[in-house]
Amino acid sequence: MVSNRPDNGNKSQGLNAGKKPSGERRRVPDKKVLPNGAPKKANPNKPVNNDKPSSELSKTSEVDEYLEERIPAKKEKRDKPVTEKIQENLINDALIYDDEKPVFKLRDPSWQSNIPLVLFLFAIVVYGLIVLYSVSAPAGYINSKLTSSAFFVFSQLKFTLVGLALCVVVNFIPIDFFKNRLIMAGAYLVSAGLIIVTALFGAEKQGARRWLTVGGTDFQTSEVFKICLVIVLAIYRVMIMNFQKKGKLKASDPKNQYLKDAFFEFILPVGMIVFVDAIILVQPHLSCFLIVGVVTFVCFLVSGIRLRSWIIGMGFYILVLLAVVAIVFAVPSLRTKAQDKIEKNFAHVFKRVDIYTQDEDQEMTDQEKDESLQVDRAKDAIGSGGWMGTGLGNSRYKYSYVSEAHNDYIFSIYVEETGMVGGTLLILTFLLFLFMGFRIAYRAKDVFCRIIAIGYTFLIALEAMWNIGVELTVLPATGITLPFFSYGGTAQILLLSGYAMILCVARSGVVPKTKNGGN
Repeated sequence: MVSNRPDNGNKSQGLNAGKKPSGERRRVPDKKVLPNGAPKKANPNKPVNNDKPSSELSKTSEVDEYLEERIPAKKEKRDKPVTEKIQENLINDALIYDDEKPVFKLRDPSWQSNIPLVLFLFAIVVYGLIVLYSVSAPAGYINSKLTSSAFFVFSQLKFTLVGLALCVVVNFIPIDFFKNRLIMAGAYLVSAGLIIVTALFGAEKQGARRWLTVGGTDFQTSEVFKICLVIVLAIYRVMIMNFQKKGKLKASDPKNQYLKDAFFEFILPVGMIVFVDAIILVQPHLSCFLIVGVVTFVCFLVSGIRLRSWIIGMGFYILVLLAVVAIVFAVPSLRTKAQDKIEKNFAHVFKRVDIYTQDEDQEMTDQEKDESLQVDRAKDAIGSGGWMGTGLGNSRYKYSYVSEAHNDYIFSIYVEETGMVGGTLLILTFLLFLFMGFRIAYRAKDVFCRIIAIGYTFLIALEAMWNIGVELTVLPATGITLPFFSYGGTAQILLLSGYAMILCVARSGVVPKTKNGGN
């Protein structure tokens, strides 16, 4: 039988006829047939694999070759991990921080503003101005010499517009721009310097030296320090992590490395904060002292500091505290001065705590009744509102029955006008803000963004819950105001600047979502 196989130059006959010798390479044809029958041209840029026979090619590899030739961009987008995308965006399109100075580049096209957070900001600011007008109308007439009931609202509106403009600007700055040592040094030195100047030359009101007067406006410098605190801790933590990664903080003796790590991770930053916080305590401003301590603790919790550094650092400061107490009690003159200073500066604190811990059936002295009058009237205002309240603007207790109705005790008048329903909704509003802030922190791309998101979210929510707790008599009376509702121009700008940093993290400091909705 004559074979129709063409002779291709192979001279071997018999059983080995038509087979290639082992030393000869198989020639790859120029064209292939795709699954749909269309001819496919060989890719000149793709190296030819002559080692694998065609029998080893699977259907999956053929489909991948087809996808790579026809839709290479989609295949690359589909196969690239999320972490690679983030790294590529940071290198090519984002603001790069190289441990020395930031380099400003084009923004990443994947950055998008957090619309729910933006809408929440405008809603709570506008609603806060409405509530402030409703509560402060009688006091506005008095302070404006009977010319306008909107005196406090117009004043607050000016500061609010400045704060909102700051939010817009900061929102569009890449978050990595703030990873700068100059920002850390400037924020700490300015805020700490203001605290020191206030302690020396500040205006004294009601026995406390907390205010500075600038341009006819009084403001509490401790509010500036609370806002600067979070970003200072975040930048410091990133700086220390970079130094450790580059081996700049290695101990001469490897056995003592854990001590050096504990010093730079815990002891040094805590000492920087304690120094300023101690001056705040001496002003005296106990509520701010406690807030600074709690916010610092929360920022340290989410900064990834090792447990060994925590133990060594806390042990060090416990020993320092015991040594100071021992010295004070060992020297009679120091002990006398310390006792007099405490009794003078914190007498009002002891009274408030004593009133708070007393039973309702226990009789009070006339002085104690005067001290508790403000809290009692605020509680009566809350109770008189009932379920639905008297309506906005219809409060009776705002007519000088509750002092500082537009400031420290604005929540009690608000509940009187909106009832228990309105008060509950406001509490849920701040809890919603807390949830949104923690969700942003959960999706943060690095420790810097996580500290920023957690720190400012917790600071705003803590002040809100503390103010509400005081007016509900759950906590002893303090001077903490209700964020975005109470009157206070500088406080409004500073709180909005903290909110602006949360917006900045939400826009350019989180891991982008994948198509299935996950991170």
